[in-house]
Amino acid sequence: MRAPGRATTLALVLFLVGGVLAVLLVAAGDRDGGRPGVPTTSGAVAVEGGDGPWAVVARTPVAPDPGDLLAAFGSVWATHHGTGTVTRLDGDGTAHAVAVGESPVALAAADDAVWVADRAGDALARLDPTDGSVVATVALDGAPADLVAAGGSLWASLPDQGAVARVDARRGVALGSVAVGSSPGALLAAAGGVWVADAADDTVTRLDPARGEVTDTIDVGRAPLALAATDDAVWVANHEDDSVTPIALGAAPGDLVAGEAVGSGGARPVALLVAQGSVWAANYSSHSVGRIDPDAERLVTSYDVGAQPSALAEAGGAIWSADSGSDRVTRIDPASDWGDLVAVAVGPGPGALAVSDAGLWVAEYQGAAVARVGVGTPALTTTEVAVGDSPAAVLAATDAVWVADFGDDTVTRLTADGGSVTATTEVGRGPGALAEAGGAVWVAAYEDDRLDRLDPGTGEVTAEVTVGDGPVALAADDAGALWSVGSLAGTVSRVDPATATVTATVRVDAAPVAIAAGAGWVWVIGYGGTVSRIDPATASVTATTTVGGQPRGLAVADDAVWVTDRTGGQVLRLDPATAAVVDRVGTGADPVAVAVDEEQDLVWVLNRGDGTVSRVDPATGRAQATRVGALPSALAVGAGRVWVAGGATASVSVIDAVTGVARTTAVGEAPTALAVLAATDGSGRAVVADSGSHAVTVVTAGALDAGSPS
Repeated sequence: MRAPGRATTLALVLFLVGGVLAVLLVAAGDRDGGRPGVPTTSGAVAVEGGDGPWAVVARTPVAPDPGDLLAAFGSVWATHHGTGTVTRLDGDGTAHAVAVGESPVALAAADDAVWVADRAGDALARLDPTDGSVVATVALDGAPADLVAAGGSLWASLPDQGAVARVDARRGVALGSVAVGSSPGALLAAAGGVWVADAADDTVTRLDPARGEVTDTIDVGRAPLALAATDDAVWVANHEDDSVTPIALGAAPGDLVAGEAVGSGGARPVALLVAQGSVWAANYSSHSVGRIDPDAERLVTSYDVGAQPSALAEAGGAIWSADSGSDRVTRIDPASDWGDLVAVAVGPGPGALAVSDAGLWVAEYQGAAVARVGVGTPALTTTEVAVGDSPAAVLAATDAVWVADFGDDTVTRLTADGGSVTATTEVGRGPGALAEAGGAVWVAAYEDDRLDRLDPGTGEVTAEVTVGDGPVALAADDAGALWSVGSLAGTVSRVDPATATVTATVRVDAAPVAIAAGAGWVWVIGYGGTVSRIDPATASVTATTTVGGQPRGLAVADDAVWVTDRTGGQVLRLDPATAAVVDRVGTGADPVAVAVDEEQDLVWVLNRGDGTVSRVDPATGRAQATRVGALPSALAVGAGRVWVAGGATASVSVIDAVTGVARTTAVGEAPTALAVLAATDGSGRAVVADSGSHAVTVVTAGALDAGSPS
């Protein structure tokens, strides 16, 4: 049943395992009236409130028992085994019904026609793709169950005969049958072959479509029900083993063997989908969809969806599961291995899925309708503002946004929404880090070894303070003092913001690189593999912890200090009371930044090496990934979202902290830093400094309020 626009469906599965559909096939009722092969028409019904993302936008009443779906030739086609009809739906949902045989169950597209497997009629019907009328009928030697097109022929599995029938697609002539196992069922056309799953024999057979001969019969797991293919392998869902088996395509025909089975991520897999670089398995009995890495041949994660997931499809950049027991479809964002997935309510008994330019189509088996779901994700919007020569740092302060420009030694003040420039001030050479302390804005001038204090209203420099050589990071403590890291001096300077004087100098690691204040202390990372804890009142080091590796990112919560280790691919948790390492959580490669999400009680880690963000649950110590693109450069958390600047991809990704939905937009040439603005009406905004395009960009993420978390 694989063809353009097709999604894996449960209809065949239920028939093969002797379930509900098999009973319904036997007990099919009277057919609709009308002349055989002549279409009749009905209209779609718009759904009130269905104008947002991920919502049912229209529902078309059709004949009872819509089973298989196919998107082809600009239409969506649906079989109705109980009424002997096929429905053709236009892009707007207008339905045209045509009588086709006795019990149509499967669809395939080939060249210039749509083909229908008529189970009770032991035949294939050829439909005109423009109006759906029956133009030919080809008798078979038995009752067909599944149907694919390959090598100029139609191939139909005949489980009762233990054979696969072949029909010439151009001439519409039966070319005989090939003996295949005991009860051939699901078919797949891929990698130059026709693949046949036999649930009774626990085998998969490969046919050569040119010669019409069996080349391989491969033992797999128990009760193989579904097939899918990547570039390197054919994947088999083993229903009774709760596993998926790869058959590598590297060997020549005749030498194919099954690889080691991989867990499906749940119980009783019934459908497979290859999309977004993964193999997806719908597990009917465990309310889950498993995600498999086909290169590593391992289960990556399992997503909780609705009851009895029975079909899978890719649409709108996401994976969709038809949850037949929950009367809904569930959206899985492939960027994230986690999330409270968005569920969209549909009619009773959602089964088969199909995808067209108009959206996701859902066969409501028990509702005698086909629903259309909008799948587009609201885009991020951007506004660019010219700023200096090479903006390198950004700060969202109380009443304004501030941008430090390392290239032309200026600091620019923008309005609080980041939309326009209000002042540009010359400061010390090499301005980088920014902070707000003592009612003023401070900038670290790296090349002049000083801090400049700026008036928050006018942006004018009101004081200059010499600090340790090479200031690269700033932090303000709870008492209002400002702390500066002297990366070349191996010191930390405490500054009184009111008097603009250094009140203490503290020696730490030879090369301090990051600083943060919290949990009653000031924390400093040393490049040599240490974390120093400083008492802000006495300006003395009270503990130095050797953490090893190459620590870089630093974030502090009330009950924990989090430090990334670039070489170890992990984030360390320190107890603020003892400064001791109490946990190490594996993340992605080269973690360079970390942020604490107090609203969700989560920790987020930016992994530059593999282009991911790790979502760390402090309660369990578990990390889950979201993919954001190559060489991300900056991370921020706010407004219910995680914001990531993608340096190599010239983009910004925004991750919803609850659902895991990730959206990405192009930004400038080399985004290097960002800051989150206050949220409004469920939306979020961030200002992104782009050193490559001499500008900052305001990125706005609208609310994702359609559907509901599962």
